[in-house]
Amino acid sequence: SPGLPVALALRPEAILLSAPDDAGWRGRVVSRHYSGNLVDYRVEMADGSFVHAQTFPTTRFDPGSEVSVQADGSRLWALGS
Repeated sequence: SPGLPVALALRPEAILLSAPDDAGWRGRVVSRHYSGNLVDYRVEMADGSFVHAQTFPTTRFDPGSEVSVQADGSRLWALGS
């Protein structure tokens, strides 16, 4: 309903990581794990929250690297009533 708060969800593969000079929210890679054809990243955001992202291994970010975190708004899911 209009005016009511809503929680948003986003699948890990819909999150884009890029060099920190690009647009997006700033974060720091905490961990990186290879999962077959994808790389799983855990990213700590500036506010202390964490984001889980899955990317193809075309660009790699080492733990401790600063990154920009972006998401396509069309891939967000509204949760709740």
